[in-house]
Amino acid sequence: MFSKPFKFRNLGGRSRRRESGVVDPLLLPDQEDDVRSSTTPSSSQMSASPTYMALTGGQDPGALGLNVVYTPDDGHKADIVFIHGLGGSSRMTWSKHKSPGLFWPLTFLPLEPDICLARILSFGYDADFTNGSNATNVILDFAKTLLYNLKYYTDVQGENLNMGQVPLLFVVHSMGGLIVKEAYMQGQNDPEYENIVKAISAIIFLSTPHRGTNLANVLNRILQSTPVTNSKPFISELTRNSSTLQKLNEQFRHIAPKLKIVSFYETQPTSIGPKSARARVVSDLVAHVQLQVHC
Repeated sequence: MFSKPFKFRNLGGRSRRRESGVVDPLLLPDQEDDVRSSTTPSSSQMSASPTYMALTGGQDPGALGLNVVYTPDDGHKADIVFIHGLGGSSRMTWSKHKSPGLFWPLTFLPLEPDICLARILSFGYDADFTNGSNATNVILDFAKTLLYNLKYYTDVQGENLNMGQVPLLFVVHSMGGLIVKEAYMQGQNDPEYENIVKAISAIIFLSTPHRGTNLANVLNRILQSTPVTNSKPFISELTRNSSTLQKLNEQFRHIAPKLKIVSFYETQPTSIGPKSARARVVSDLVAHVQLQVHC
């Protein structure tokens, strides 16, 4: 997986763990806790609508931006960044049963012999679709924020994280996968992010709607009909075969062969909404990454 062989070692309580916070999925997330961001978040970063807080069981969705979850004692051989999807958070998406103790990127991954040698981070962005704001953010905006954070974010000591010095891997859920694809494309022709882009070696897509989903149309209609919420531009971009996704897929498929890519998608329907209607949010037909094949 990594450019240099890993040495297996026992953590034996010696691992240094750093936590910070963030926000997360297309079906609602899992949890957060008293995570701290590497820099002090603004009040706007920490705010959440009453509807969103109710949906997440009253949990604070956490800070936005890049956050260090775990750092090995003796340097790291790779960086692994987790990115949530629509309506999710950096803690809840990756925590089972909304339990702080089951935030598995911190609780379980550092116990794995290979992965314990990697630094683990999370990235949060404002994917809350339940608030009534007139925010105009789109996938491109989130992608640019991700690139900027990867390049300039600092740790709790105020030191640059020096991303791009070791292989960079992404684990991305839902819309988070589209954000990473867009960031990868944007960084291709920007010398400022050259070392970041070159370091990206693998992406693990979890239920990412590469060709969009029909449920995005349903969600936007619901938001438009509710007086306390508004439709969001980034939801419109998730509609089936939207122009944004078509352009992104056409560009990405030419350079995707440079990366190691794994895609996971649903094979069983999920209960959705108060009446527990069952559907597959992202099917195999839209979850596959299109690649340019050179014969």
